Amino acid sequence: MESPGRPLDRGLDALAVTASRFAGRSPEELCRAPLDHLPGDGHDDKAVIALRTPPLTGYARS
Repeated sequence: MESPGRPLDRGLDALAVTASRFAGRSPEELCRAPLDHLPGDGHDDKAVIALRTPPLTGYARS
């Protein structure tokens, strides 16, 4: 997430930390987490997409 006066890398780091804290929760909670827990002034649009993949089984496992 970017915001004026803040380096993009810091915003992406904060997003990664927040997402990892909510990774085991429902997709709805995971998508809501960045909106509720990261700074913003309410003037930017935000979109969050969550994708849950099935566990690897059989030949796909390495």
